Amino acid sequence: MSVLCNKIEETLELSMSMRRKFDWLIFNEPEIFAELCLSGKLESYLEWYDKAYREQECTMRKALEKHYDAETARALAREFMVYDS
Repeated sequence: MSVLCNKIEETLELSMSMRRKFDWLIFNEPEIFAELCLSGKLESYLEWYDKAYREQECTMRKALEKHYDAETARALAREFMVYDS
C-alpha cells in the first residue's frame, strides 16, 4: 500500500511548523504517518502540534525578552525552534 503524500498535503493548510512535522513524519515515522492518514486524524494531530509549537516558542520568546529587546528575542526564539523541531 502507498500513501499519496502530495495529494494529502494539497488538502491541508499547513503552517511552517506543521509542514516540518508533516515532512518529518513521512521520512522518520512512516508507519505513524500512515496510521494518522488512515484514521483521519492527521489534520487534528498537526493542529495540536502547531499549537504546542507556538506555545513553546512564545514561552521561549518571553524568557529571552528578559535579556534582549522584543524583536531580537522573537528572532532568536524562531531560530531556536527551527532547530529544535
